[in-house]
Amino acid sequence: MIGRIIKNEIYLGTDFYPRLIDDETFARAQEIRNYNAKSQNRLGLYRPEKQIPKTFCFKIGKVEKKYDDPYLQAQYTYSQIGEDNDE
Repeated sequence: MIGRIIKNEIYLGTDFYPRLIDDETFARAQEIRNYNAKSQNRLGLYRPEKQIPKTFCFKIGKVEKKYDDPYLQAQYTYSQIGEDNDE
């Protein structure tokens, strides 16, 4: 909850919300948060707009029934899955 307060400008006060933190404390908290993020290498790790989606194509032919036990049959079926290199 404290993390939400120190990064949300609404807690500086609006017409609707009372001021919970002063400008100087808020600015210092942002500096500390940025320093911690940089020092822990948490900046730029996840940027969905820059991610290129990776797709995988798999193929499986007709699978014959080899086992009455559904777990063994499933294991056999999964072993028949291979990559589709045509894509």
